[in-house]
Order: sequence, then structure tokens, then C-alpha cells
Amino acid sequence: MGVQLDLTAGRWDGRTAAASGLHIFWRNPNMGLLGAYGDWAYNSPQHGGRVGAEFAVYLDRFTIDGVLGGAFGQDIETRFFDEVDLNYYVTDDLRASIGHRWTSRGHVGNAAVEWKLPVDGASISLFAEGEFGQDDYSAAFAGVRISFGSNGSKSLIEEDRNSHTRTRIPRNLASISNCTKKSDGVNLFCGTKDEVNKAIAGN
Repeated sequence: MGVQLDLTAGRWDGRTAAASGLHIFWRNPNMGLLGAYGDWAYNSPQHGGRVGAEFAVYLDRFTIDGVLGGAFGQDIETRFFDEVDLNYYVTDDLRASIGHRWTSRGHVGNAAVEWKLPVDGASISLFAEGEFGQDDYSAAFAGVRISFGSNGSKSLIEEDRNSHTRTRIPRNLASISNCTKKSDGVNLFCGTKDEVNKAIAGN
């Protein structure tokens, strides 16, 4: 059994943003992972949450992982969401992936790569990912991951299947990043451009 807490704070599209996520899961490093997932995001002045079932299947050098569930929020219609990725470990320390996300803004495609640096006694990796989707949505994330404890002696594939699971909170922030006022000039609505235009028109 495992528990993972994700936290972030910063700026998104010029606005204050913060989010948290909680994973509670069972995992067998030779088979896969099954658990519950929930997160909450704030992108001033909007906030929204997601809850669902998280899973992973380990197939030699491939991993299929994701989360399926429901999204809801202050000005978001309650709806289905998903994040599903197909990962391939080119080497034990290099992972590439492609995936699909369904957010309040529509379909989003994702491509990502992570490389664990050959540093003895430390777990340091570089990662980058990009997303493109409906509604002229695009985003990019890049950075350095540093893990403490016994992970320094593990390869990236061993870390991914023994120590942690994927951080998912950026997609919830994306879900509440396109909002506008309805025709009454007071209530807000978050969604795709077509949905937002209908809300503005009062349809």
C-alpha cells in the first residue's frame, strides 16, 4: 500500500494558482497499481476538483497508466475526465510516453520524456512534456526531479514501479483556465470556446 501527496503553487496565465492531489493505492511492482485519486485546484478566481480510480499495468518495458473519474467545480459542469498514458522505457533510465487527457476544455494530446542522470548515490532526473488540444490549448512543462532516500540506487523504471506515481495536478489547473461571464454578467462558466460562447449568449 502507498500514499502520495502532491502540492504546487505559482502563476498560471498571469493569475495566482495552487493545487493539491492525493493518491491512495495498492501496488505490485511486477504487475501494476490500483487505487483512488483526488485533487483540487485554484486558478484565481476559479476552483475545481476531480476524483477517480487510478491504475497502472506493467508489461515488461511498457507501462499503461492513468486515472478515470469525474470533474466538478465552482463554475464547471460535472463531467467525465481521463488521463491515460502509454509509456516505453528505452533504457532503464529513459522513459518516453504519449497520452490523452479529457478536460473541461476538450481533448488534449500529451508527449513526455524523462531521463535519470547517471549520478552515483543520488536520484536526479530531467523531464519535459508538451500538450496540444482542442480550444487552441497548448502547454509545456519541464524541470528537474530530485528524490531522496533509497532511490539513488534504483533505476528510473524501478523508481516508477516501486516509489511514486505520476503527478496529475497540472491538468486540473488547465480545466479551469478558460472561463468567462455568462450573459447575465455575473455568473462565470468554464469550458471549451464553443461552450463559453453559448454561455455568453445565454443558450
